[in-house]
Amino acid sequence: MKKRRAIKSHSIRRELLIPLISTFISVTAFLAVTLINESQNMVDNVLVQLRDEIQVLIEKELTGHLNEATQLNALNQEALSRGLLVVEDQENREKYFSSVIRYFPDVTMTYYGQENGFFYGARRNEDSSIYVVKNDNTTKGSSDYYSIDSNGTSKDFIQAYENFDPRVRPWYKSAVQDKTATFGSIYSHFILKEPTLTASFPNYVDGVLTGVFGVDFQMTWLGETLKNLPIGEHGLVFVVDDQNQLVASTMDEPTFKMVDNQSVNIKVEESMNPLVQQSIKIAGLDHTGREAEIKVDHNSYLLVKTHYQLSNIKWNIYIVLQRNDFLKEMRKTLIYTVLVVIGISILFIGITVTVVRRILNPIARLSVAAKRLQEGVFEEIAIERRQNELDELTHTFNDMGRQITSHVSTLKSEVHARTLELEEKNRILKELSYTDQLMDIANKRKFDETAPFMLDIAKRNENFFGIIMLDIDNFKNYNDTYGHIEGDNCLKEIGKVLRKCANRKTDLVARYGGEEIVISLIDNASQNILNLAENIRRQIQELGIENRETSWGVVTVSIGITYGKVISGDNIEALVDQADKALYLAKENGKNRIEVYKP
Repeated sequence: MKKRRAIKSHSIRRELLIPLISTFISVTAFLAVTLINESQNMVDNVLVQLRDEIQVLIEKELTGHLNEATQLNALNQEALSRGLLVVEDQENREKYFSSVIRYFPDVTMTYYGQENGFFYGARRNEDSSIYVVKNDNTTKGSSDYYSIDSNGTSKDFIQAYENFDPRVRPWYKSAVQDKTATFGSIYSHFILKEPTLTASFPNYVDGVLTGVFGVDFQMTWLGETLKNLPIGEHGLVFVVDDQNQLVASTMDEPTFKMVDNQSVNIKVEESMNPLVQQSIKIAGLDHTGREAEIKVDHNSYLLVKTHYQLSNIKWNIYIVLQRNDFLKEMRKTLIYTVLVVIGISILFIGITVTVVRRILNPIARLSVAAKRLQEGVFEEIAIERRQNELDELTHTFNDMGRQITSHVSTLKSEVHARTLELEEKNRILKELSYTDQLMDIANKRKFDETAPFMLDIAKRNENFFGIIMLDIDNFKNYNDTYGHIEGDNCLKEIGKVLRKCANRKTDLVARYGGEEIVISLIDNASQNILNLAENIRRQIQELGIENRETSWGVVTVSIGITYGKVISGDNIEALVDQADKALYLAKENGKNRIEVYKP
């Protein structure tokens, strides 16, 4: 008789625990991988948003400073054409240049080089003092620098630079060559010996070049700006010009070296920084605006190269952010989560078969909660208070979910805060760009952008539209008699009157240039426009600001008005010209009066 083959026995505990443990490990592994992937994606998204914010900040800083230089050149050219700047008049010239450089604190030097070789302007020194310079027949070809007194005129001779001819300087040549506003290449400043960028503006009279205006910026301002960016402990930002030279960076390594007592910007390939070298060599960055991932010393970096262009400036901006700078806290949470999962796994191995049924439901709830957490929704699991390992698991999952939710909320709050900060800076910059800081009213740029819309609204609503041009009588003589400080105070007081009188939403008061102010307004009655003009004229006279140069002994204004229903073909330029003609007539007829334009 054959022996029956023994049947291999299996432990019920083993049969139950192996599927249980396998299932649990699979679920927890899936949860861990999901958390890791989602955390990585979250950090990557934060890095991308941060990179975009940094790029916007850099471009706004660059555009703000460079446009400031262009605007200052245009302001100087307009002052020359209007007779506010008279280069042949030493006192006028010195007061003008010393005053404008005070209002532009980031400008190193502003000047005017003439076609006859003469050179005038003002320079800001490292101690914030201001010198004026002249180079004409009296200096025999040298540029003589003088300190200034409280009125902005030359006081003591400081230094002279012999054989200085502005016509051979790079900024002069580039403006003559381009025949328009332009920026030269970065060069060594002939006095300060630091990398300098110059905005040039050629001045033509009847098509004939008379000279070139220039504004200097020391490039150190850009490096200081970059170092304030939120790029993390190991991040890097650097700017390269079209000659492959380092313009500025966040590195401790200098961006220029001295050769024959002249500053020379370092070629980017000469940089000793491995991040710089890897960034310029990385494949796939032949076209700007594309991002790539690079590794240096076993660390992962997000790299993006963008192109910045303004006028003839063509620079590349490299932004390099290290993931580890933004992953540290997240990794701590993940390590803690892994340790918790390991502990829970050990506890589950000792669970007996008799509690399997009680385990299945909580595990199912945990699985659902984990999937919801994966979707970005954390729902706290209620505790049944059985005082066993399941309660520990549930507690741990809730703690983990709260921590992850807290970290996500913190990251979102930081991004939101940075976004609000950027929006506030943009709002302030926009407000400053539209406001005349002295009179606290709109400037010409704001008027040029807003007045056409007001004209269109008046036309659609069939309202009256008016342009009021007013000019302070004998204001140049007032400045000469009482000084520019009193002149500024006078403008501030007049600004208060204008803001008080023309205070409706349909009134726009703007400084049009010098002492000229323009008001555009919409009204349903033409008499209201005339009444407003007379009210302004009367209240300015009633200010009682002394002015011995007028027949009334006080500051007065002359006003020109044009108004009417808007018809097809009307435009702001023509209406301003009509109001200006009426203003001229008011001046001719004795000043301190109002004239209405008559075709």
